[in-house]
Amino acid sequence: MSKKRLRISNDSDVRLNITSMMDMFTIILIFLLKSYSADPVNITPHDNLRLPYSTSETPPEEGLTIAVLKDKIVFDKMELLPINDGLIDKKFLSSDEKTIPALQKALRKELKKSEFIAQNNKNYKFKGTIIIQSDKTIPFKTLKKIMYTTGISGYSDFRFAVVSNE
Repeated sequence: MSKKRLRISNDSDVRLNITSMMDMFTIILIFLLKSYSADPVNITPHDNLRLPYSTSETPPEEGLTIAVLKDKIVFDKMELLPINDGLIDKKFLSSDEKTIPALQKALRKELKKSEFIAQNNKNYKFKGTIIIQSDKTIPFKTLKKIMYTTGISGYSDFRFAVVSNE
């Protein structure tokens, strides 16, 4: 009896129905396309940083990031200098107390890199964009010193990272 069953199964014409499989792949493809973000800029705030809320709908741009936390200033994932309660100690400022020399040195180093890339790659255009992630409790006079320093260092397009108020 088993030989007869084998013979019957071997004699039957088996066809693969791929319609349902194509439907499945189409659904997966549509899901991936819809969930893919067209915006290449991803800003990750630092730990213990409370960004201010905003109703602005301007999409983020790519640029260098400066994080101003309650206890330190971080540039390019490197701690530049400590601060106390959002204020910069005078020993970390220039003699006129307007600029931050450590930040200025780091920015000029990045500017030289960008100029080198622009000379060797005609598709690259330097924009001078700085993204400032600042805790909402940081005083404006600290932000003013950071913006002044970045401005005289060649980075005058300021963008502040905020949380959408939705």
